[in-house]
Amino acid sequence: MKEAFRKIDNNKGTALIITLLVVALLTSMVVEFAYGVYANTSMLHNWQASQEASLIAKSGISLSEVYLKELLSMSQYSYPGSIDLPVEKPFPDKDGSLDVRLEDESGKININNLVFPNGLVDAKTYGMFQRLLKALNLKPEIADAIVRWIEPVKGQGMEQSFNKHAPLWSLDELKMIKGIDENTFNTLKPYVTLYSDGFININAAEMPVLLSLSDDMTPDLCQRIIEHRELFPFKDRTQLMQVPGFETLGLTLQDRISVKGSAFRVVSTGDVGGIKRVIEAIIDMSSGTYIIKFWREG
Repeated sequence: MKEAFRKIDNNKGTALIITLLVVALLTSMVVEFAYGVYANTSMLHNWQASQEASLIAKSGISLSEVYLKELLSMSQYSYPGSIDLPVEKPFPDKDGSLDVRLEDESGKININNLVFPNGLVDAKTYGMFQRLLKALNLKPEIADAIVRWIEPVKGQGMEQSFNKHAPLWSLDELKMIKGIDENTFNTLKPYVTLYSDGFININAAEMPVLLSLSDDMTPDLCQRIIEHRELFPFKDRTQLMQVPGFETLGLTLQDRISVKGSAFRVVSTGDVGGIKRVIEAIIDMSSGTYIIKFWREG
């Protein structure tokens, strides 16, 4: 009899262990299923918010188009060099915010103009860029490194494997050029472009770019331009000669300055619940029409 009871107790113990294992397995499956549902729901929400943020950011590009058309059609000049468009509530019936920043690319030096299509160096742009590097305390050798990067192939050799031998498509390419590290790139980036007509808009250029216009430019003379345009933006480039100190110097700068931008960088940021989409675009308005020269979304 004792043996029989012992067998029954053993069977009960085995059954209990099996039951506990089954319960643990089922619990694990339920938890995994619940987590999967939560993760998928969260991913779907984030994807939806990301799409909405992208649409909001795209609306900022369209808003910029309208603003630029009105600005350039009604005025002889463009000022200031950068502006944040006021956007309070882009879509009243939806959550989300929009930030739009415009930058006049004509207030910067176009480094693609360092080399003519035939491979010769543009002495005027080269000189301006050298003075910009000096103003930023950067090595003058950077100018030659960029020239080698974009100049057409002149012959066979190892040099071809290290340089692009074509104009830059994005400023980020600068980081691929020997001698331009992350710090150098970040210092240089605000003052150079790939999309202007080559003339410097004195209503938009900051101090380092103004200094690059001539060897005779000084910080004091540049400050006079900045203070003058804050009160009276230049409507014509000849008005520069009305600024004290530019009676003669202003005349020598007429072949490299302008008062109106032709290409603008737009950075449009859509935000939905903390999920952001940023669109960076270059809008070329030189022909009077709206042309996108560059587009990047991230």
